[in-house]
Amino acid sequence: RTYSVQAKVVSVALLFDSKGCHGERVEILDDSVDFCSLRFLTGEDVNDRVMSVLVPPGVRAQLFRECGATDKVDGPDIDNRANPSSVCNDVPLKLSHIKLIRS
Repeated sequence: RTYSVQAKVVSVALLFDSKGCHGERVEILDDSVDFCSLRFLTGEDVNDRVMSVLVPPGVRAQLFRECGATDKVDGPDIDNRANPSSVCNDVPLKLSHIKLIRS
């Protein structure tokens, strides 16, 4: 017998509580995520504490200030779709939502 195997490559964006993509982190797998209720492993709220984002290759990350927002980008718009490696971006505080767009 032969079996068909299909693998789905999942791009993971990482949110960090320090500049330069260091410190506590949380992984974002879904296409659109509110982090109003997410917590770092330390138990600290993710909301309003994200200071940097690691965006994988082939992904565009849009960040928003309001939970549930996906229409008007009012935070950083990081397009890494043409880059073959991950990119770290420092971001301003007070962000609450991330939307990932895969190429």
